[in-house]
Amino acid sequence: MLLETLATASNRAGRLTEMKDIFFLSAAEPNRSSDEETRERFWRRWTSYYIDHSPSEVFFAIENKRAVGYLTGCRDSRAAGSALAASIKSYALFEDLFDLYPAHLHMNVHPSARGKGVGAALIEHYIDQLQVSRTRGVHIVTAPGERNVDFYLRHEFQAIEERAFNDQPLLFMGRDLIT
Repeated sequence: MLLETLATASNRAGRLTEMKDIFFLSAAEPNRSSDEETRERFWRRWTSYYIDHSPSEVFFAIENKRAVGYLTGCRDSRAAGSALAASIKSYALFEDLFDLYPAHLHMNVHPSARGKGVGAALIEHYIDQLQVSRTRGVHIVTAPGERNVDFYLRHEFQAIEERAFNDQPLLFMGRDLIT
């Protein structure tokens, strides 16, 4: 499996199309609107910051010349705060934990590639980069009981704290990177 970044992709538009396809195949059912404008707003809400501001931290797992998974990362969640909070309303909910876990990531894998090591390759590649830059920790936010919780636990993340946003529970999971 080959890994490449959006910044180095020879076919940026093609990679973004593949990323968008994977994104919508992985999106929660209520967000799979058939209205193109609604879908575009939803896509931009969750991806535009990374695509526009940190294309070197948008990674693709490539098999047979096609993206089968992607990871978007941010090394400094606090610095990205106002930009991300404008589109992701729950972003500041765990802001008090950003000093311990300053980096964050979001990842999706094409359903046909799940369980084949794609997600593991993406996350470990990103974590290797964070460790080289001496980043203290990395986090993700998910919902308790989601299928990805067990994946992150297997990759040394810990369930740190659960908090409610709009009466929905969210789970902050972190991984220490400097021991």
